[in-house]
Amino acid sequence: MEKGYFMLRVTNINRATKNIVASASYRSDEALYSERTDEKIKFRNHTVKPESMILTPQNAPEWTKDRQRLWNEVDKVEKNNAKTKNPRLAKEVLLSLPNDFDREVQTELTKDFIKSEFVDKGMVADISIHRDDMNNPHAHVLLTQRPFNTDGTWGKKTKTKTRYDENGHAILNQNGNKVRKQERFADFDFKEVRKHWELKLNQYSEREQSLRRYDSRSFEDQGLEKIAEIPLTREEYRLEKNEQKRCEKEGIEYQPVTYYGQKNEQIRRYNRGEVSQIFSDKEKEQAQNEIRLFIQNANEQVSKNEQSYSILFDRYQRDVGYSEAKETIKNTFDSASTFGRKIQNDLLKNEIKRRQLKFYAKNYDENYQFRKEIESKGYSQQAFVNTVETNYKALLSEKNKLESREEKRKEIYQSAKDVYLTESEKNHLIVQQMYPKSHHHFSHDEKAFIVDEAQKGNIIKATHVQYLFKQNNNIPNDVLLEDTYKKASKDIFFSQRHLKNLEKDSFEYNVELQFIKEKEKEIDSYKEHIDDDLRIDIGDKNFEKVKDQTPNEKVQLLIKLEKYNNVDQEEVIEKHINQVDRNDHDNRIEHENEQTNHINLPTINASDFLMYYANETEKQNNINHKKKKKKDNQKQERNNQMRR
Repeated sequence: MEKGYFMLRVTNINRATKNIVASASYRSDEALYSERTDEKIKFRNHTVKPESMILTPQNAPEWTKDRQRLWNEVDKVEKNNAKTKNPRLAKEVLLSLPNDFDREVQTELTKDFIKSEFVDKGMVADISIHRDDMNNPHAHVLLTQRPFNTDGTWGKKTKTKTRYDENGHAILNQNGNKVRKQERFADFDFKEVRKHWELKLNQYSEREQSLRRYDSRSFEDQGLEKIAEIPLTREEYRLEKNEQKRCEKEGIEYQPVTYYGQKNEQIRRYNRGEVSQIFSDKEKEQAQNEIRLFIQNANEQVSKNEQSYSILFDRYQRDVGYSEAKETIKNTFDSASTFGRKIQNDLLKNEIKRRQLKFYAKNYDENYQFRKEIESKGYSQQAFVNTVETNYKALLSEKNKLESREEKRKEIYQSAKDVYLTESEKNHLIVQQMYPKSHHHFSHDEKAFIVDEAQKGNIIKATHVQYLFKQNNNIPNDVLLEDTYKKASKDIFFSQRHLKNLEKDSFEYNVELQFIKEKEKEIDSYKEHIDDDLRIDIGDKNFEKVKDQTPNEKVQLLIKLEKYNNVDQEEVIEKHINQVDRNDHDNRIEHENEQTNHINLPTINASDFLMYYANETEKQNNINHKKKKKKDNQKQERNNQMRR
């Protein structure tokens, strides 16, 4: 017979560290409203939707089958009755399910065990079976901590009972009073529950003719010369997953980086018979246990928003910490990230286009020449109005989609900030325990570096931290002001290049021209910072050569200096000055030519206007057709997979 993997863990969920409604949402992937925090909670943290169900005992009212109401009622009853500020809200039982069983059997097994072990004893069980990894199906079970009275109301968590001896006589204390003790309704014998789960697993394995058998005992109790692996903390697990990703990306062999990750690899080798001994450095192991205790203390002291962590989990498909939060902030900042700026630019161009449409509509009413040109193309007044209205509605629809994307960006960004602040606070508490006298000298990044290295078994001397941080730091950089104005300058550069390929005074030309003007305003608002940054980079002497240039031209110089950092600085500056002078000359000639044919109203090309929107309509129809075709193909592929 083959030895099956046995795992049953029990943890308590307390108010200080968990929102019970968020916990239920996280495990079930169901959107739930938390009355205590007044927020709608929805996690998207599973690639395969969990199989969820609620089992209820006798006397439980009908509303306990409603997940949202159930856990809100738990939150309320503990708030009203708890003597402690940190009441226990639920117990969670985590079960590993046999991956050689069919889904239906996994579900039957879970329900059977949970009903007989907990529900029949008066607890409500909220079960969520996760199958994201087909090799690791498992069940999360949230258990209520109070019984129900016969009338369906909540009972007491604890009862005081008289103790009796083996003869059934009440035990008396020294004063002759009966000895009484408090018993928690939801407490149970952990070893006994593990044994019952072992028996249930083996019962089903026999029924399903599985070759696996399960044993809840330790290796030592089983008489096996094997060593159990050490469970990794969430932080250690995250570091290992990050390292696996990195190795996979670079095509190199993965080696554990955390101390206990490395220790587990030694244990696996020992259990496989590849080595005869596990060598242990007692001092180092003691230090690692202290680090774990520091981390545990920090986790208990700092409350975290589970929804924020879940949003980032969904983004990375793994547990996240300080580095991931900071990276996400950098990648979703509204004006300093490629993602954020694109949304802002698209919204701005949408607004400009809507303004242009209103301008065309107004001039149809007020500009006789324009109206005659429109009518000469075969457009009646009503046809023109319909064209304007149709395309205005299309722009409004686009605006709504962009605003929806913007809301999503804001949600991710805010979640990242939340995680960043939480992890910063945790790191501060850990480093404070490690370096009681010098912890205040370290930055947030340095503290994160210290904690990550400590989990790898590298306990750094306080005096060496800053040096080693500079040498080995992989933490993302901060978002800087220059990231914003440099991206705005690049927006102008690409728009100007696009402008050269457009017909002057056309609809697109006017939109692009207005967009450039708005970006120039944005850069102008940073002109003092730009001057300061440029002066630092090139010195006072060289700054005098370019001080009269526009803020955007100065930013372009900063970009060139960064791009051509291997070229002599003086040469880069000289070429930049010559280029700016040539552009000024060309613009002056163009401006003079415009003055000779100056009119009060911008030139409006009716043909271009109508042609632009005819092309836009055709383009959108093609996009919609491709989307529909892709969706149909995906649906067909799913159907084929189900048949297989």
